[in-house]
Amino acid sequence: MKLATKLRTLAYVGTLALVGASPAQAQRPMTIVDLINVPSVSDPQLSPKGSQILYARSDADWKKNNTVS
Repeated sequence: MKLATKLRTLAYVGTLALVGASPAQAQRPMTIVDLINVPSVSDPQLSPKGSQILYARSDADWKKNNTVS
């Protein structure tokens, strides 16, 4: 599979994960805390054969006042 196709697929899946939240949830304005709770994805690396992508994911850890990768 070509690199562009893999990256496009990864972007599509990521978008679905963010948009696919349950519509039955109560509607309320988004807050700064909501934005901080969204996991961040960074540093994508393609394997030498081009068959896999490795990335770093960071989440907020409120109890330790830190982010966890």
